[in-house]
Amino acid sequence: MIRFILNGQQIEITSSPNQRLIKVLRNKLNLCKTKFRCGNGRCGSCTVLLNQKPVPACIIPIYTVQDCEITTMEAFEKTPEYEDIKSAFEFTGAEPCGFCDSDKYIGISTFIDTNAYYFSSREDSKKLVQKLEEFYESTFCKCIEKNTFLKSIIIAAKKRQERLHGK
Repeated sequence: MIRFILNGQQIEITSSPNQRLIKVLRNKLNLCKTKFRCGNGRCGSCTVLLNQKPVPACIIPIYTVQDCEITTMEAFEKTPEYEDIKSAFEFTGAEPCGFCDSDKYIGISTFIDTNAYYFSSREDSKKLVQKLEEFYESTFCKCIEKNTFLKSIIIAAKKRQERLHGK
């Protein structure tokens, strides 16, 4: 028996210990917004949050999630962080292809969290640009044009900052 928290709910399942998390999410738990594509952890289509960190579910053996917390797109779509990013995409006209939604939304949210200092600091604008460029290059799917993607991230970060701090 493997126990973990999935989208805020305690889950107990029986599964082969080496079964990949993506297969359990999709086939046993019927959570299909996490896509299966490459199977080697590179494309980002299967990105979930595991203890608040983005991971590719296609390479995570289910036994490793014992007593962990997992958030999939089904739950992430209900967060204000998702709404900030969605609103930014709408403003810039960006449309993720659908296969990369979890990589784009969860990835951008994590990027904003990790780099909050650079979004609020005017002295480090060159460093922010460098980090944005590196993040874009690290995303597998290029369905959104680079400048539009980067502008969307900046807008989403501003929306989050306004929502959290009223600035």
